[in-house]
Amino acid sequence: MKNIIVVSAIIIVLLIGIVLFYFLREEPTYSFQSFHFGYSSSSIMNGDVSYDVTCNKQCIATIKPFGADSRNSVRVTLSSKEVEKLMHIIHTYHVTSWNGFHKSDSHVLDGSSFSFHMVLEDGKEISASGYMKYPNHYSEVKQELDTLFEPYMEELWKD
Repeated sequence: MKNIIVVSAIIIVLLIGIVLFYFLREEPTYSFQSFHFGYSSSSIMNGDVSYDVTCNKQCIATIKPFGADSRNSVRVTLSSKEVEKLMHIIHTYHVTSWNGFHKSDSHVLDGSSFSFHMVLEDGKEISASGYMKYPNHYSEVKQELDTLFEPYMEELWKD
């Protein structure tokens, strides 16, 4: 009977520790100087989109949809929540692990491509690109970034 009580207490302590670790852990932060993510889809005429974020004291985003030039792009100061969301995307999908991914499918003549480049606060550069080949979680990252920047894209279509 004593053994059951001791084993139960150990299990309870371990479970409490696991729960506390899960809820109290801090996600690592990625401080960066610049962030670029762009993609092109051949299935849509002028289906190019790029998101560029530069951080000094504030983070400024330039959103260029569908191959727009700088006059037809949106430039905004990101809120701290938006920067946190961007960091969350980078962390959740391990985007920094994409470094060095540069692959293409030479058998496809009219396909989709992407480019990614990030300069961390310490100056380390991370880059990736692909043509009809994508790193792990590419689709999720693209979708989340489109969702994050969608309100600013809508500003372009108001005119």
